[in-house]
Amino acid sequence: MRNLLLLLFLNLCGVLSYSQIKKIDKKHIQNYSLIEFKDSIINFQQSKVSFQKTLSVDTISNQLEKIFQESFDSTIIYYPTSTFGLVNDREFFFIGKKNDSIYYYRYFSPIDETNNRKFGPKGSLIDKLYNKRNFYKKITFYHNLTFDDRFYFIYSESSKGSLWEKIQSDNIWNLSENESEIKEQGVEETSDGPYYTYRLITKGEVYQIYLYYPEDYPISKIFHLRNRISDVTKWIKEFYSNHKLDFKK
Repeated sequence: MRNLLLLLFLNLCGVLSYSQIKKIDKKHIQNYSLIEFKDSIINFQQSKVSFQKTLSVDTISNQLEKIFQESFDSTIIYYPTSTFGLVNDREFFFIGKKNDSIYYYRYFSPIDETNNRKFGPKGSLIDKLYNKRNFYKKITFYHNLTFDDRFYFIYSESSKGSLWEKIQSDNIWNLSENESEIKEQGVEETSDGPYYTYRLITKGEVYQIYLYYPEDYPISKIFHLRNRISDVTKWIKEFYSNHKLDFKK
């Protein structure tokens, strides 16, 4: 179980894709050592820029993605993670397109269960169990997403003039960057910024963009994709802040 969690952790950090994890047999998982894990994390920390794949092909990774693949022509998913790939706020945004209609959804947990809180007397069994459970959740949370009571429909609209149309007007899935050229710019990155994950689910394919805090990069043709991701993230946050859930009073 411990080594399986390490593999899932590496997946969220981008070291291993979900499709790669599925191909690893149980024997390999059992033999996956702490040394290999440590080396992977060191490589991860030392090569953030080169580590950022502009676009990768993946597979369906949870039940919600499968539902969207079957229900819509295509779906855009966005969620942030911490520096080490942990899902801190457990908030995920799903935008589905079917014909000329756009549907917006939000999956989130309204409960704050951050690890630095005390869940009981310091060092007590209940405090340790709470923190252990929460850490496990953060590692495996996205892969366990399902259609439950934390998944909400937000809004629907015509595709014309929609957020979807705005996002796709300069298609992030077709953009590319020269990693060597980016390195030469010597941009100083925020040490503890978030990673942004964007996934495109179509009927037959799954694509993923995974970038470290694109707001660090100035506006330039060299950083076209990062600049675009920064804009799209801002638009998504603004849209969902203007279309909030209505809670009973």
